[in-house]
Amino acid sequence: MPPPTFGPVPDHLWMKGPQYPKSAGDARFHLEQLQRQMWNAGPAGPRYGHGSWGYTVLRTVYTPESDALFTKVIDKIERCVYHSTHSERFPGFGPSCQERCITYAEQNDEISRRFYLDVIEDKANLEELDGPDHFMALYDYFRRWVVGVGESPDDADPFRKNPRLRHFLVIDAESLRSLSEIADEMPPLRCAADYQEKAASVRWGGQGWLWLLDATVMPKPELHEDRYRGWCRIGCRLLEHEWFEDLRKSEEDPYYVEREERPENSGVYYYTGL
Repeated sequence: MPPPTFGPVPDHLWMKGPQYPKSAGDARFHLEQLQRQMWNAGPAGPRYGHGSWGYTVLRTVYTPESDALFTKVIDKIERCVYHSTHSERFPGFGPSCQERCITYAEQNDEISRRFYLDVIEDKANLEELDGPDHFMALYDYFRRWVVGVGESPDDADPFRKNPRLRHFLVIDAESLRSLSEIADEMPPLRCAADYQEKAASVRWGGQGWLWLLDATVMPKPELHEDRYRGWCRIGCRLLEHEWFEDLRKSEEDPYYVEREERPENSGVYYYTGL
């Protein structure tokens, strides 16, 4: 099912000025980015998922165990994004948080409302394409998918670009296991009573990761560096940061995923968002 489309972001949610509500963290800025992306795309630009943000997710594991877990895992990813989007309203803990917290949540709600994962389940063509050895095959599949939804994978216009058509996520057997380990209960969105409660809230969902593949880097060896070939792991709490960071970059400043190797010399990279 294609992602929903949305109209313009209401002015009071993204415009700056004393007459507009106070915002927390990145919510207002990300809504401004999204609104400008819709303007820049224009009537001739990408229309797929217009006004939304998120990713296409390719499922590559199709075991009986994965069948039982997959829907639950997608729900956990969506709740992680919702929680990370709202948790920035509650900095610190205890009295300090009570003084600085922002109870106004309309901007955060709007960012969450416009998030959509376009999940592709295609057992005949994707089964067992797990791990980096198969990522170029997944890259080819993704490009065909982009064409299939009526968009161009080679649109070089930096103002019309849509991260949904440039980056995609993969859930294989290994990432599915990590995501399934996220606790079912979401921490409350309020000021934490103490450091321990705040730390538990920040850590929630942190162990779950997906593969993030950058279709703009993978086919270009000249952009590869430090054994990075266009893919890494990304925690579900960092999806919002990564998507809007890509939107912020221009084609004149080639986008490299901000990453670190964990553990050192392992060849396994994680998106850091730093």
